[in-house]
Amino acid sequence: MHPFKKFLLSILIILVLISIFQDLSNINNNQLTQKANVQTQQSDYNIIPIKVMPGDTVLSIIEGLHQGRTNEIKTDLLLKEFRSLNPTTEPTDIRVDHIYYFPLEQE
Repeated sequence: MHPFKKFLLSILIILVLISIFQDLSNINNNQLTQKANVQTQQSDYNIIPIKVMPGDTVLSIIEGLHQGRTNEIKTDLLLKEFRSLNPTTEPTDIRVDHIYYFPLEQE
């Protein structure tokens, strides 16, 4: 087999693997979105997807969402709700540039 054909075959295999990986990732994201939609109907919270920026923590994001009402928010309940909305992530293990679902307590 010619070196050029080997190279093209390698590129083709890599592109197929990337495509499969992206499809599987989208399936997981769709499942999480569906779970969040179901839980929205069952709780007293609005659910907001937020992309985590450097320096953000779950508590700082929740406090930012509840500006002006920081004395009123029930942090423990909101952390519990965060865990239920993001079942594969602990609040201490969030990653920069990933999107997570956060509860916004209704007024």
